[in-house]
Amino acid sequence: MHGAVTAMRESDRLRHNVYRRTRVKERAILAERQWAVGHLEDACRTWGLALDGYPLVDSGRVDKRMTDMFSLLRPHLRNQEAQNLYERARETVRPELVPA
Repeated sequence: MHGAVTAMRESDRLRHNVYRRTRVKERAILAERQWAVGHLEDACRTWGLALDGYPLVDSGRVDKRMTDMFSLLRPHLRNQEAQNLYERARETVRPELVPA
């Protein structure tokens, strides 16, 4: 899994900015992989980058990744970075996707 994280990070670095939807989706997937290998703070930073581009895209796949992010972060809200990201996401993500 660590090799996948490295490859995805390099892919993100090389991706052209015109591929906005793909960049947001792939950053969210990268964050999920980072989270899966136990790198919560790295995942939070990567999800933050995905959130930067989120308002500029309209994609069901990206929306699904954002709802997954909320679920993955919820058990870790004692971590300050996770809490900050969660609150930022609540303000950024479409209201109907934000958990109650």
